[in-house]
Amino acid sequence: MKAIIAQDGSVGVAKRARNGNTTPPKRWHQMWHPMAWLPTQQLQALLGNRTAAHLRRSQTYAATQKSIENLDRSSTDYNKKTKCKKTKNNKNNNEKNKINVTYSSERISSELTLYRPLENEPNEPRRLVLFFAWLTARGRHISKFVTLMTAAATDVLVVRLVPVKLLHPETGTQASAERVCTYLRNNQNYDKFLVFACSGGAYMFCEVAMKLQKEPELRDSVLGRVVGQIYDSPVDFTHFTTGIAHSITSSPAAQNVVETLVEWLLKVRHRAMTRHLVKAADFMHKGPVFAPNLTIFSNSDPMSPLDSNQIIARKWQARGMKVRHSIYEHPDTGHCVNFIRYPRRYKEDVYSFCAVVGFIEPARAEQLLASEQGS
Repeated sequence: MKAIIAQDGSVGVAKRARNGNTTPPKRWHQMWHPMAWLPTQQLQALLGNRTAAHLRRSQTYAATQKSIENLDRSSTDYNKKTKCKKTKNNKNNNEKNKINVTYSSERISSELTLYRPLENEPNEPRRLVLFFAWLTARGRHISKFVTLMTAAATDVLVVRLVPVKLLHPETGTQASAERVCTYLRNNQNYDKFLVFACSGGAYMFCEVAMKLQKEPELRDSVLGRVVGQIYDSPVDFTHFTTGIAHSITSSPAAQNVVETLVEWLLKVRHRAMTRHLVKAADFMHKGPVFAPNLTIFSNSDPMSPLDSNQIIARKWQARGMKVRHSIYEHPDTGHCVNFIRYPRRYKEDVYSFCAVVGFIEPARAEQLLASEQGS
């Protein structure tokens, strides 16, 4: 059996007989891709072995992408408030170590979504995680981090970074940063804040922090209550072109083309785009907020290398900030996949750091880590 993609975007399955021919699908009313009907032998004769294999892979990839898009449409990032229930059960069905994570979601704008745990105690302090997602982050990836933090009984404000808005900072990312400030301005009932930024999300937080610095009242009520900041694979401006190329394609040849194009774009659009990126990068090196820091990255990540993170760490330490690095070793190059590759260690790093800085109670952190060890 093989997956084939229709011209209208629908996905079907065709069976291949032993003689190499392909039996037509049951749904005759659909317009199928004409090359999908040809047996492998004819494809190789027409296109060559490598091109034919590439076509087969692309058809399967298209079917997979269609499935992923359908999953994203059913995520919790849509207009009305929805209630989602995430349950973590250990393999031994130990009720003592089972944690139920129930939260609601409210879409504030196209790039802002608020998640709230539904089982908060009335006397617990109000805490908010400012989560800045990486470029092209999907809903199913963001939901893992939402579950990670709502399990600690904290609200999570997810800020998405849209590639198109990155090319027009004044009307794009800075407008998104203003929406974040508007929400914080209208909701000043939080006692503690935690900054959690992944990859290019660190740039987005700098845009928000620069706007908060201009308002003394908002600066004190938000930045003054930030007890910690976590950065997962942060991308500095020196690796901006590499980050854009790797987020668009995984082909080395195509990445070289994209890097050349982005370098040309940075020169041509210096006034409209580049100077804003440089300003945010300088703000990041000075320290967007004075709070303890945890930086998580891989030793094989070209977008967030060790030397780049060490340069920023030295500058922050010179200001008296507490900086901690957690370096993950991957068998191959990976960016923002630390949580996926090593979920248990990642949770230990995050929960332990939150307990040390006082964002969550040590008892709750121990309970969450105990349930993870028992699962």
